[in-house]
Amino acid sequence: MSDDPRQVPRFIPTLTEVVEPASLRVTGISATEAQRQAMVDQLRRLLQPVLERRLQEECDQLVRQLVTQPWEGIRRQLRQELEDAVQQAVADRLSGAPPGAESSSES
Repeated sequence: MSDDPRQVPRFIPTLTEVVEPASLRVTGISATEAQRQAMVDQLRRLLQPVLERRLQEECDQLVRQLVTQPWEGIRRQLRQELEDAVQQAVADRLSGAPPGAESSSES
C-alpha cells in the first residue's frame, strides 16, 4: 500500500452482509390467524385501562382549557371596567362632582 492519500486501496473490507428475507423467519413458530387474533384481543384487553385513563386525562385537560380561556377574557374585561369606574370616580370626585353622580362622558 502506498502512503499517498490519493490512492485508494483495491480492497476495502466492509461490515455489510446481504440478508435474504427468508432467513429472517423464526423457525418452528407459525401462528395461525386465530392465534394472532387471540393475541391482539388479549393485548387490547390489557391496554384498555391505560387507554381509558389517558383519554380521561386528555378530556379533563380539554374541558379545563375550554372553561378557563373564556373566564380569563371575562376576568380581564371586568377588571378593566372596574379600573375605568374607579378612575372615573376619582376624576369626578376631584372635579367636585357629588359621589354617585353620572359623568357627562357616559351616555
